[in-house]
Amino acid sequence: MDYLVLVNNSIAVDDAYFDDLSLVNCTNILDESILIEEKTYNEYLKLRGFLKTKNIFIELDSGYRSLEQQQEIINEFTRKKGKEYTKKYVAPISKSEHHTGLALDIALIVNGIKYYEND
Repeated sequence: MDYLVLVNNSIAVDDAYFDDLSLVNCTNILDESILIEEKTYNEYLKLRGFLKTKNIFIELDSGYRSLEQQQEIINEFTRKKGKEYTKKYVAPISKSEHHTGLALDIALIVNGIKYYEND
């Protein structure tokens, strides 16, 4: 697995990248099943444990996204927020870091209140 990968609005993830992708299933803050690259998930657990010792609490919001899931997100945001907003804030298909399984969206929990993007 090559952990040095560049994906952005100008550079799409290479289809060959998915051949070596090892994903683990876990549960996010909404009790939904999500996938994350295995080593990334283990490092997240270490970070979560360390932050807990500092009385800082985090949970997963999202991780790996297939190309199909990214299209669903694009469709949903376009419907809810409009095309211009979506172009500005949602990565095009094959150009999201979430396709790598290495990108995580993390929710912060402060005094029992969960802060995460849920619309």
